[in-house]
Amino acid sequence: MDTACGQSIILSSGNILTKSIAWKNGSDAANEEVYESLKSCFDGPSKIIQTGDVYEVFGDDIKNVNGDSERQDLKISLKIFLYSPEKGDLASSIEKGLRLTSSETLDTLVVTFSGHMEGIPISLDIVKSAWLILEDMVRNGKVKVIGLSDVDTQLFIQLHDWAQIKPGIIQINLASCCVVPPELADFCKKEGIQLLTHSDPINALSQEKINMLIEALASHDTFKSESSSVHWDLKWVVRYQVHLKSRGVVATKGLIDGFGQRIKINYFATSNFGMGIVKWSYMCLQAARNISWSNT
Repeated sequence: MDTACGQSIILSSGNILTKSIAWKNGSDAANEEVYESLKSCFDGPSKIIQTGDVYEVFGDDIKNVNGDSERQDLKISLKIFLYSPEKGDLASSIEKGLRLTSSETLDTLVVTFSGHMEGIPISLDIVKSAWLILEDMVRNGKVKVIGLSDVDTQLFIQLHDWAQIKPGIIQINLASCCVVPPELADFCKKEGIQLLTHSDPINALSQEKINMLIEALASHDTFKSESSSVHWDLKWVVRYQVHLKSRGVVATKGLIDGFGQRIKINYFATSNFGMGIVKWSYMCLQAARNISWSNT
């Protein structure tokens, strides 16, 4: 079997701070926030905008998430949970975040790779490939400070030494690392890097939650498909936050995710052998038609 790209679907939760979502308490809160926020796109009337093969599902009214505030009064940050190794998917997630926050420039952008290769160590080459995209965003004035989350200390140091635009932020999850590694702490202090802790889930969406969102997609009238050869892959999850600098509070918080469609293609039909059979069958059909015409 081979695959071909089909439709893309973007789910946008809107400002979840204004939504009546039944959050869980305790350790499950962070794990449930992403799923419950995105699922809310299907809980009530949703607005769908189609542009070519891209469908955007908005679970809230489309409006300026920044309200009447001036840009200089806001701090806009993005965190991207990357599930796809494709450069285009990372760039697309950043552009969606910029558009949904009605901003031309992000103050901070942090990327974590813990989602797209769960259980497999992230290699330096994978991080370098993504970092080149982040550097371009800085050069183009779309991001001010870029950083990483939940990467090995040595990998982070190696990336820092290699990068042309150095990371300004490193996040670590204290749930999986009870004590900040001394080597990382010393390195960040020496290089002037913000060392931050977070309580985000290591994996923004478990495979079970991904499947549940895909089931919600498949049951929606717009995306129904009778073909069992159509599959949806999660490409990325973006969480955006807008802070009011003067008050030190979060005014807007939302989540976006991107699904890509895979269409399985029967290898027999695309292989040399398969194509040979098709051509031979076509020639036989043409010969039969010629005989039929000659006898009339």
